[in-house]
Amino acid sequence: MALYEIEEADQFLKDVEEAAVWILITNLEQSESLANKKVNDLKTDLDSLRERLRSYPESGEAGEVPGLRRFPIYEGRYSAKWIVIHSARLVTLVALSDSKYPRQLRQFHIDDDE
Repeated sequence: MALYEIEEADQFLKDVEEAAVWILITNLEQSESLANKKVNDLKTDLDSLRERLRSYPESGEAGEVPGLRRFPIYEGRYSAKWIVIHSARLVTLVALSDSKYPRQLRQFHIDDDE
């Protein structure tokens, strides 16, 4: 069975960066090692999802938008979203949303220097 290629949209990469920063700053008060562990947990969950999608691109559940799939990660806190193009054997991760604190409720913003 040929594996699917995984791509990550710019928005997905930005969402992952914001999630990592949010996890880091909200856990630093307890300890730096805890904050780093939590960020590593997010990265591990994302790596596991990528590996699963290579073989099983239809895993997860259908989203509200036709063709959009989603799967909870980081103990259900975040939802990774992707689209599948079977003819190209391609999965594109398009977004990572925070189910607890939507973007508009967070008190920080990452500026793109590009």
